[in-house]
Amino acid sequence: MNPEREPTMDHLIIDEFPSLQSPIMVVSFSGWPDAQEAATGAVKHLAKQLPTKRFAVIDPEEFYVFTRIRPQVGNNDYGEREVQWPSNEFSYWHDDTSERDILLFTGVEPQLKWRTYAATIVDVAIQHNVEMVIVLGSLLDGIPHTREPRLTGSANVKNVEELMEQHALQPSQYEGPTGITSALMEECARNDLKYTSLWGHAPHYLQTSPNPRVSIALVKQIASVLDLDINLDALKESCEPYDRRVLKTIATDVEAVNYIQELEEKYDQALAKRFEETTPSELPSSDVVIEELEAFFRENNPGDDGESYGIGDLGIRS
Repeated sequence: MNPEREPTMDHLIIDEFPSLQSPIMVVSFSGWPDAQEAATGAVKHLAKQLPTKRFAVIDPEEFYVFTRIRPQVGNNDYGEREVQWPSNEFSYWHDDTSERDILLFTGVEPQLKWRTYAATIVDVAIQHNVEMVIVLGSLLDGIPHTREPRLTGSANVKNVEELMEQHALQPSQYEGPTGITSALMEECARNDLKYTSLWGHAPHYLQTSPNPRVSIALVKQIASVLDLDINLDALKESCEPYDRRVLKTIATDVEAVNYIQELEEKYDQALAKRFEETTPSELPSSDVVIEELEAFFRENNPGDDGESYGIGDLGIRS
């Protein structure tokens, strides 16, 4: 652990101390790094399908301006009125037949004390001997909704092109506003904790949320990396009403239809070019990922929200 700071466990409300075996932590945040709720939708689906059990939460009191993210009031299961505060939950999944456990975190991007908030998450990861943190996010992009969602990723490991059998990674030249995901990845790097991030690209011209198609792409890739058998039926069933809402939105807008056709042409051209340059392949199993990360790990200057090292389309197919 970084000697420059003390552990921040005071901000946690702990239900239990699970005994986990070589866990990998998967993280998502609602808000700015969650375009069309695709990233949080993916993690929530994982939590239901595994299923996971909550073991701790971050007390929201120190991290939010409640006039900006207002708590909700409603009735609980017992018919009692209660205030529902911004939720930041840690949960875990343990399978006796598996050699690696899963630790999930779903949170709400805070307004205050980002470094303390990120350090709290990292401290939980260190306490439970997490081998790697995988940050899921979603962003708006010029991609047509009629094509498979694009996925990009990043890592604090050099030579990940050999590890993931993808294109060579390039340092980001991005400078500008960032989100809590960058603060978390920076804290991981400061504590020699390996991390990767995976970002789903959502059509920027749509305001329809949530976007189950991007969530499906993220879940598929996570399931592949972690060698999980995840049922996608619930997400797939939500695609039909989502598609109807999208069609209703653009059906009478000739300008929108023409714009989408232009995006389709650019998407198809870019995909054809990538196939000419290299044959996309699936990410290796989680065991290979961990072994290679341990071999290649080297601390680097962290980048920005899926921008630190860019890999191209990951070749997700339905």
